[in-house]
Amino acid sequence: MANTSCQYYTNRTLGWMMNNKVIVFLSALSFCLLISTWSMAAQRNRAYTTIDELNAQLATTPAPVAVPTTPTEDGSTTEIEDSNTTILPEETTMPEGTTIPEDTTTPVPDNDDQLEETNENIESIVAKSKLLSLLAA
Repeated sequence: MANTSCQYYTNRTLGWMMNNKVIVFLSALSFCLLISTWSMAAQRNRAYTTIDELNAQLATTPAPVAVPTTPTEDGSTTEIEDSNTTILPEETTMPEGTTIPEDTTTPVPDNDDQLEETNENIESIVAKSKLLSLLAA
């Protein structure tokens, strides 16, 4: 008896689903969108957590300090005792006769004619299209 009632309701449900394919398709699509939204939210939360952890690690980790060294007579290097020295980058100089131009900007040519022609082309396209002319009105 239980087997026949289960079969009866299964056949009836499948029959309803076959008669209402659009509703079933939209329901399945809605469920898939719900699941994908949840997974994207979880992925975004993991990314934000990773970013926060890396920012915290970056804030607590001191920057590496270069230890200045001096060359010795035998070719090896030794560390300098005074670590308060500041190492400055080498200054770069320009070769003689090189000048930097004062004004490096170039004027932009006037394109008013081209702009007017483009506007006229757009207006003619809108005038020829019934849909665009209805939207423009």
